[in-house]
Amino acid sequence: MMNEEKDTIWLVDNAEIIHRAIKLILPGYAIRSFYSGEAFLEFIGTGSYNFPDLILLDIVIDKISGFEVLEKLMEIIEFRDIPVVIISTNESIDDKVMGLEMGATDYVVKPFYDKELTARIKVHIRIKKNQDALRQKVILDFLTNIFNKRHLFTRLKTHFNVYQRHRSPISLIFFDIDNFKRINDNHGHLTGDFVLKELCSEIKTIIRSEDELFRYGGEEFVLIVPFTSKVNTEKLAEKIRQKIQDKRFIYQEEKIKVTLSLGVASLPEDDVEGMEPLLEIADKRMIAAKKGGRNRVISDG
Repeated sequence: MMNEEKDTIWLVDNAEIIHRAIKLILPGYAIRSFYSGEAFLEFIGTGSYNFPDLILLDIVIDKISGFEVLEKLMEIIEFRDIPVVIISTNESIDDKVMGLEMGATDYVVKPFYDKELTARIKVHIRIKKNQDALRQKVILDFLTNIFNKRHLFTRLKTHFNVYQRHRSPISLIFFDIDNFKRINDNHGHLTGDFVLKELCSEIKTIIRSEDELFRYGGEEFVLIVPFTSKVNTEKLAEKIRQKIQDKRFIYQEEKIKVTLSLGVASLPEDDVEGMEPLLEIADKRMIAAKKGGRNRVISDG
């Protein structure tokens, strides 16, 4: 039997003894340690991570207080849904109220009781998972089970914030199934639905875990490719194009030929201020690929 993946907790506290104690108290969790507010904020600023299931945060860390860290966390949309439990020696009612009003989920006073802290963490993570399940229904496309257009624009804002802070490259691939209407007209809409689902499943086998695939609408899709230059994104787009061209799409013993037209746009190479203008450039290049004969990648012009 395979081991279940452990829930992840980020611990932000400047005391080594607390880190050792938490790891002993919570052996069933994957604990990631941060010993200063500065180090923690620098880490989340990279955007290069999977989000945790819960954050344990001390108030008195170093020259950056836990309250300042909490304020920065709440500025990032994705962190607003992650439970933050403050752990502090400070029993002040004012601090408790301030922490909860700023967005913390709970406030536990040190020294804490092992069983109580464990129980609180279990409850908060269980509630988060229930909320995540509901949220998935909102952000996923019901047919293809990939992200939908609404979630795309949320993620574009997040990625642009990371780009502004670190100037790390970010790329988009906007692509469209060639002659998709003809597939529906000649083979039926159930066949068209099959092609959409199979296409997404096939592309998922090529892309990395940090890449994000969205259904923009109909037969149009967008792929966010973080931390990747235009040259390397163009190579990925060509790999996707070739993979789909070579794939045998067979539905009810009928073979369906599928090809893609793809447009690539990247920062900093395409000098625009914002991800939505970058998306427009990728869209225009996808249209140019169609006008140029379909089944091709265009990354300039």
